[in-house]
Amino acid sequence: MEIQTALRSGEQPERTFTRDARSSAQLFQCYALRPAADRFTSMPVDFSSFIENEANGNTFLLFAPSGFSPSEGLLNAAFSHCDARPELSCLLVSTDSQALRAGLQPSLALFSQFAEQRLWAKVGAVIMRAELAVTAAPFEQMQEIIWAGLIPTQSVWVLEAQAKNPVSPPEAPLSYQQFMAHYEKLTRLTQLLPERKSYRQSYLRSNLQQLFHQEVKTQSALSPRLRDAIRYYAEFLPAKTVRERLLLKNPDIYFTLLKYKKRSS
Repeated sequence: MEIQTALRSGEQPERTFTRDARSSAQLFQCYALRPAADRFTSMPVDFSSFIENEANGNTFLLFAPSGFSPSEGLLNAAFSHCDARPELSCLLVSTDSQALRAGLQPSLALFSQFAEQRLWAKVGAVIMRAELAVTAAPFEQMQEIIWAGLIPTQSVWVLEAQAKNPVSPPEAPLSYQQFMAHYEKLTRLTQLLPERKSYRQSYLRSNLQQLFHQEVKTQSALSPRLRDAIRYYAEFLPAKTVRERLLLKNPDIYFTLLKYKKRSS
């Protein structure tokens, strides 16, 4: 079965950087942050070249979508928190203070919140130690960069955006191929964590629902591959609600009910 073959935990091949793999990081702006007096200074860098030639365990990198400019206020605040908490390895810059509460947050709880509420687009930038980025690269979406900072850490600091041009891109549709690739990556990143089951369940619960509701909107019937995925992962997902139980145990019936409701509204 495709799902079982692709996602066996603990059988990930050794990672090596290739030119194609590293180039995906160039979809995002990357800045090296260097301490200077009581603040960070930022310098645009090519991520792949930087990690090969300059990065060390104490270097911080800032990743942001195109159009984000780190302000002096943001650099000052980031330095202040990193200087006061030497154990801090990641800071997330929130573009929506109502959705993401500022301050120190437990990483697993924040990951679960991101997954459940699909808040990935509410992060305008990620600041992390270079070693975290090296371990999790390559990156194709901002969500993967957020994972790189969240998953290996116990806690992260959430800052409110202080940028010249805050960027909060709209949520993009999720493809089945992205779902599979991201889950494989999440499996690799969490395979040594005691909390790996919680991380994976949060991801599966959110993304299976997203794929399902996308098909309700665009398809006349549930696709066989999504049906197979739901049935396979249902074994690992305890349902939290009646609707979720119906989706996991009887996806075709639930699909028909939602299509009927859609036509009737």
